[in-house]
Amino acid sequence: MDKATITSGDVKLINKNRIYKYIYNKGQTSRQEIFEEIGLSMPTIYQNLNTLLDEGYVSIDGSFNSTGGRKAQIFSINRKAALAVALNITDSRMYARVVDLYGNITAEERLDIKFGTDNKYAKEAAALVDKCIKKAETGSGKILGVGITVPGILNDDGTMIIDAPTMGVKNCSIKELAQYIPYPWICMNDAKSGSYAEYWFNVRNTDGGDYLYLMLGQGVGGAYCSISEVYGELYGTSLRHNKSGEFGHMTIHPDGKKCFCGKKGCFESYVSERCLSDSLGISLDDFFHRLESGDTDADKVFDEYLDNLAIGINNLYTIYDCRVIVGGAVAEYLKIYSDLIRKKLSMRYSFGTDGSYLSFAACSDAKAQSGAALTYIAKYIDTI
Repeated sequence: MDKATITSGDVKLINKNRIYKYIYNKGQTSRQEIFEEIGLSMPTIYQNLNTLLDEGYVSIDGSFNSTGGRKAQIFSINRKAALAVALNITDSRMYARVVDLYGNITAEERLDIKFGTDNKYAKEAAALVDKCIKKAETGSGKILGVGITVPGILNDDGTMIIDAPTMGVKNCSIKELAQYIPYPWICMNDAKSGSYAEYWFNVRNTDGGDYLYLMLGQGVGGAYCSISEVYGELYGTSLRHNKSGEFGHMTIHPDGKKCFCGKKGCFESYVSERCLSDSLGISLDDFFHRLESGDTDADKVFDEYLDNLAIGINNLYTIYDCRVIVGGAVAEYLKIYSDLIRKKLSMRYSFGTDGSYLSFAACSDAKAQSGAALTYIAKYIDTI
C-alpha cells in the first residue's frame, strides 16, 4: 500500500488485523500482553478487541491465573468462525475434510469410487463435500471454499487437468467436476498442496530458508518453495507454473521401466508407493511389516528402492542446492531409515555432504492433502 494513500480508515483496518494476527499466532493472550508486544495504545486495543468480539472473530476463554491483581481475560481466536474444505481426488477414491482456521481437521469422509468425468461422478463429489460439512457441525461457521487436489498437471488457471497419468485422463474440465459444489473452489496438484501444507504447519515460522518438497505417493511430484514471498500467497516457481515440479518424470534410468506417463525410466517408476506395494502384491503397510520382520524378498526390493531414491534426490540437490523435505504416504515409513538414506546420499554427491540437508515432512499425509484448502484460510486471515 502506498503510504501517501493511507487513510485513517486504512489505519484502523491495519491495527485490527495486527491485533487479530497477534492473537492468532499466540493462541492465547491478554490485553496487557498485546499492549506490551505490538506497540498500540491501550484504548486502540480495547476498541479493536471489542470489535473482534462483536464480529465473532475472537472469543474470551476464561482468565489467566492471578499474579496479585485482577485476573486477565484470555483472548483466543474463534477457530470455527470460518472453515475450508479439502477435496482430494484420486483414481479410486475421494476424501473430503473440513479444516478450521488453524488447519485442524474437524471432520473427514471417504468414498471409494473410480474416477469419472460424467455428471454422476460430479454429483458424488458434491455430495461428499456436503456430507463432510454436516458431519463437522459447523454451526454458523462460514465455508470459505473448497480446495480440490488431483495427481496431475493443470493448466495455468487451474481449471483443466491437462494430464493425470495415474487417473488415466487428459484434458478434463475441473469446472465440470466441480459444477455441483455450491462454494468457491480452486484446484491444485496434490504435490503442490503438500508443499503448501508443509510450509503452513512447519516452515513459515522458521528461518530455514528455501526448500524443495518431494512427495512420494501413488505418484511422485513436488515443488521448489521460496519462503521469501508474502505470507499467504502461493510461492515458489513450481506453484506458479504447473508443469514444473514434476520431479517424478525426470529420467533416472534411460530405457528403464515404463511409467504411467508412457515414457521409460522415470523416477516415479522406481520410487512411488506402487513400487513397494505392487512388488509383493501387498499393501504398503504390510510391505513394511514384512521388511521389519526380516523378510528377504522385501529387503531386496527395499534396497533397490533406496538406491533409486538416492539417485533422484541427489539429482535434485545438485540442481537446487537447498534442503529437501520428503512427504507423502511413503515418507511416513521412511523416517526410521533416514540415517541409511543420508548415507546413500553422501556417497552419491560429488562435492561433499553428510546428507543432513534431507528431512521428512512433519505434516501427516491427511494434512498434506489440505494444502489447497489452506490457501482460503491464509487469505481470510489477511482480510480480518
